[in-house]
Amino acid sequence: MNARINQSALMVFFIGIVLLSGCTAVPLLQEEDANFDKITKFEPEKTRSVIYILRGVESDFQGHELFVDVNGESVATFPMSYKRLELGPGAINLEPSIPGAFSFEEEENFDIKAGEVFFVRMEAHARLGIPNTGSVKKIPADQAKQMIKVNKLKPLNSESI
Repeated sequence: MNARINQSALMVFFIGIVLLSGCTAVPLLQEEDANFDKITKFEPEKTRSVIYILRGVESDFQGHELFVDVNGESVATFPMSYKRLELGPGAINLEPSIPGAFSFEEEENFDIKAGEVFFVRMEAHARLGIPNTGSVKKIPADQAKQMIKVNKLKPLNSESI
């Protein structure tokens, strides 16, 4: 009898935690979406710059939405996905925002021109007893496309900054 009460109390506790914590809907791109071909075929824009942010299996925090600051604007990333950003040409600053009181974050700075497409890989690593780390690094297009294919990364809705 006592074990049954403990199981019930534990179940009520976990249900309460789930209800209070809420959920985040992942904005996955669907094949019927108007921009699906443009995003998944990595098409450039004539007057804008394009950056793809990839977050694959090598990154920790797989259950969490993480953010990248792009020239000061916060952009959400999700595990096992990639996101297309369209922005004006010029100097770009990318900085990961990693959970933890003391996190080391390695940023990337580069210039991008209209019509160019760049790929960056975001990584975040959780560490016990030492600070978490995060980085955003530019990678070659063929490496990015291979990463998307091998890891079966899913496309997210694009953003314009």
